[in-house]
Amino acid sequence: MQENDSADWEERRAFAVEEYIRIVTGQIRCKKARKLVSDEIRAHIEDQVFAYEEEGIEKERAVEKAVKDMGDPVKAGVSLDRIHRPQMAWGMAAFMAVIGAVSVLVHIFIGINDPALGVDHMIRQAAYTIIGFILMLLVCFVDYSIIARSVKVIMPVFLGLLVLAYFAGREVNGAVRWISIGGVRLSLIPFTYLLVPLYGAMLYQYYGEKWRGIVKSLLWILPAGIPAYLSSDLSAEIALFGMMIMLFSLAVWKGWFKIRNSRKFLVLLWSGLILAVPIFLLFLWGSGRMPMYQSYRIKAFLGAFTGEGRNDVNYVLFQIRDMMMQSKFIGAGAAAQMDSNMAVGADYVVTFLAVHFGYAAVILMAALFTGLIGKIFHMAFKQKNELGMMMACGSGMVFFVLTVLYFMENTSLLPIMSSELPFFTAGASNMAVSFMLAGIVLSVYRFKSVLPKTFRTVQKGKASGRLKVSISWEKR
Repeated sequence: MQENDSADWEERRAFAVEEYIRIVTGQIRCKKARKLVSDEIRAHIEDQVFAYEEEGIEKERAVEKAVKDMGDPVKAGVSLDRIHRPQMAWGMAAFMAVIGAVSVLVHIFIGINDPALGVDHMIRQAAYTIIGFILMLLVCFVDYSIIARSVKVIMPVFLGLLVLAYFAGREVNGAVRWISIGGVRLSLIPFTYLLVPLYGAMLYQYYGEKWRGIVKSLLWILPAGIPAYLSSDLSAEIALFGMMIMLFSLAVWKGWFKIRNSRKFLVLLWSGLILAVPIFLLFLWGSGRMPMYQSYRIKAFLGAFTGEGRNDVNYVLFQIRDMMMQSKFIGAGAAAQMDSNMAVGADYVVTFLAVHFGYAAVILMAALFTGLIGKIFHMAFKQKNELGMMMACGSGMVFFVLTVLYFMENTSLLPIMSSELPFFTAGASNMAVSFMLAGIVLSVYRFKSVLPKTFRTVQKGKASGRLKVSISWEKR
């Protein structure tokens, strides 16, 4: 008889709690947020019930008081509706509009300075910027968690499309890196950088796993480099590998994988990577197995620091170095005459700014990107949802790595590697990808109060990325 009474009481208690939650969530317009709010309320009631039981109040009375303490369910629901809804990061969107406007302005000056580019170049870049901004807004309104649920399909399909584009692409100077669609020439390499936030979503699939998840996560890096390898772009391969390894390391650091001594594992991983690259290159060089073109590139890279190749392979590098040395802090320097013969603007935006406007313009450009990248990482690490944090960090890493490489090339600190500056390098591909990456960050912010810290992602009927908040009425 007591067991029946206990079961009946448990049923009444559960009904009271669920009825309260039903009324509260009924006031919340965003359906995606209702699960998050339900879990929050249950957890809060559980904590309050436990506190009352610690004070000596019996269970039934403790539950009644805990529910009553939550307040009127309609009013509580209305208040929570104002919090748990998609929110636009208007400050970030305005910042992106400023970057787009500055980019157009820079390319207007480039078009004026280079008669070969002229007005057509200015119009194209303005159009690409506007289209990119629209793409950013479209991506922003897409729930990024959809990617996590289908990333094991999305990533292979996207990789397949890039490989198909390579075989359908145009060969320029022995490399296939462009494809024409409707008269617009698209570069394949920038699109490979979209794989970085996708890889962040892939890492989320193995959240909570052990060594098996680590092995799978690392194996996904290999196919991601195929498009850059086919395009013979070694710098893009290295950049992609580095960004994905950094994302993987962040996942390990944040405890996504249930392994012991995760920090020690990271030390061993990075130590191995740092040692493996030079050892492998020395082995190939010493054994005579290194392909001729790779040997040539390494010699050119070393020549950039030894002064070799000034009149051939490193000609552009040393021209840029001479132009930067002759630039002024403010205003056009003597190097402006050199630029009239070289036309650095479209390909070397930072060098162009230094030559025609002085180092101050370069400093302002660097400050602009520092602000952007800092804001992205701040938004990422303030994000409660683990998937959102990782995807936003992936976008931020692309901006950070490409910006650092571009500035170092344009200031002759690194040999020329044909890297691109997000939002500023000429071309439809760079503008589209840059704004799409920014759109992913805006989407993460937009749904920050809607999605829980972790949630279920379904793949082939299985659940991963677990979150289960339930009430346990047992005394702790």
